[in-house]
Amino acid sequence: MMERSLKKLCAPAQGASMRKILRGLALVCSIALGLSGCATTNASKAGATSPPNGARIQEQQRIPAKLLYPKKLPAMTDDDVERLGDSYLRQGKLVEAFTQYDKLLHKHPGDCRLLYKRGMVYLLKGRNEQGLSDFRTVLEKEPNNPSAHAGAGQALFQLKHLDDAQKEFELALAINDRLWLAHDFLGIIYDYNHRYDLAVRQYQTAIALNPDGGALYNNLGVCWSLQGKWDKAVVAFEEALKRGYSQQQAGNNLGLALCHVGRFSEALQAFKRSGDQARAYNNIGSFYMQKGEYAQAVEAFQNAVRLRGGFYPEAGDNVEKARAAMLDSQMSPGKPSAPRAEKASVMAPERELPQAPRDIRIEGVEQD
Repeated sequence: MMERSLKKLCAPAQGASMRKILRGLALVCSIALGLSGCATTNASKAGATSPPNGARIQEQQRIPAKLLYPKKLPAMTDDDVERLGDSYLRQGKLVEAFTQYDKLLHKHPGDCRLLYKRGMVYLLKGRNEQGLSDFRTVLEKEPNNPSAHAGAGQALFQLKHLDDAQKEFELALAINDRLWLAHDFLGIIYDYNHRYDLAVRQYQTAIALNPDGGALYNNLGVCWSLQGKWDKAVVAFEEALKRGYSQQQAGNNLGLALCHVGRFSEALQAFKRSGDQARAYNNIGSFYMQKGEYAQAVEAFQNAVRLRGGFYPEAGDNVEKARAAMLDSQMSPGKPSAPRAEKASVMAPERELPQAPRDIRIEGVEQD
């Protein structure tokens, strides 16, 4: 259209020169259009490679600040450290509990509560002299601290200073008569001294304060056994088993008591609960021998040999002794009973030496 307008304005005579002018104008227009296109292309390329603005980067790449920079936990307080030690002690992690208490005692060397707790850890680890030292340090500052007296009594008991231990337990109970563990220890000391009436009272008091304590019933049963009061011993050992006390220990004790009252079939089952059937039959055979029931003794000893002959060679010897006694009694009905079987593996009643429980009834240790 531009060319037609120019043709109308120009004369025909000027054709050659006019054509040059037109070509020049066309070239100029082409260059202008080319430059315009290049500018558009370059602008689009620049837009493709240039980064988006800062706000957009933050929006696309933002991570919650609480993940990048978590809040710093506050330092543990002394109370936190002590509670951690108590928790370890309840779990039976004695080394970890000791570490927490000992750490605090470096900061507070005279703290009686911490000394008491560390002393109890020492006792549970069998380090009785160190425990006794901690308890005595407490008593120098707090002479009327019943728990420290009881702790000192336990340490002295384990060190076999029974007279001194008794004094400490009696002092503890004079201040606080609800310390069941002190009553239990006193009962055992009275047993050792053959003061059985006093021992029974201590065990019964301990049971009244801690009725779920199976070990307490077992110790009471041993006390009745030492007095030959087997009917009462049977009841006590049965109560110990009901409360989940050691099948091996209370089962054996119950079997012995049942044999003494002539309940042999029940005794056999009780002995089996202690975990060793061969010994159970050997024990029963020994009691049959004492009662002069030789046929039953032979059968029981044979069962012991069958179950574990190599481990119980005495049971084999007892078979022969029982047969000889049975034959002798048949040939001489009026003759006194033959001697009881030798080497019989009947165990004496076993007691439980009490320890500070780790379910933490230790005074001063916080509960979860």
